[in-house]
Amino acid sequence: MPETLEAKFYALTARVLLLTEKVHKLERDAERRKGRSEKRPSRAKAGLSIPLCTFRADKRLPYRYWAHVCMEFGRARHYARDFARWLVVDWISRYKLLNRKKILSVTSGRLRYFSNGAQVCISEADMFGRMMRGSTCGTTKFKIEVGERKWWDFGSGHFRHIGEIFQTLPGYEDLTPNFRRRIAVCWAPYSMVKLYGSTEEYDPVMPKLQKTQVLALIEHMFSGFRAGVQNQSNHAEWVETQKIAPIIKRAKNLSAP
Repeated sequence: MPETLEAKFYALTARVLLLTEKVHKLERDAERRKGRSEKRPSRAKAGLSIPLCTFRADKRLPYRYWAHVCMEFGRARHYARDFARWLVVDWISRYKLLNRKKILSVTSGRLRYFSNGAQVCISEADMFGRMMRGSTCGTTKFKIEVGERKWWDFGSGHFRHIGEIFQTLPGYEDLTPNFRRRIAVCWAPYSMVKLYGSTEEYDPVMPKLQKTQVLALIEHMFSGFRAGVQNQSNHAEWVETQKIAPIIKRAKNLSAP
């Protein structure tokens, strides 16, 4: 066999072997994915149907159960933002997928939610607000932006119903004032809470009420919500690490009819 023809033959053989290995790898990956999908319940078939609006109150949701979970977080001296992180993941998981879409999802720093039946895209900054940095939070522009955060719609649509039940549960007054304040600020202005000596009930849309201490409360809670949205894939590991499972079990027992 001429040298040139022999070289071409070996090159072609090597290419065929490489392509064969790639095909085998793709087949193995497909089998692994199939095995994982068979082990977990189908989100497309199980759960609540997605409503027209992500942030509108939904009577099908377990607000009473979530209120009891909130109480148990407070009793166990967990941070309020940990409850916020846990809550948002549990809320999302209650709904089945709609054309492979979640009720709230995040991709490349953009969040997608439903409004009047259509999926809307928004930046994380518009949803949760800009981070507090130095003197920035003291500017009028920043204080105005506080009330423009889209996540307040979650507070009025869902968290409000949790808060109304939460503050009536036995043991509420025994929780630390800081925990109660952080929970209350999430459903302002409906919580009608007065923060840090203010003579007015807190309202996110009023710039004059955006004091540094209040902004710190909001940042604490919104960072928890943000973490929940961003870390849905490793939620189970986080729950195990934080030893949250006993809290959830107790809340289920207490909220049972």
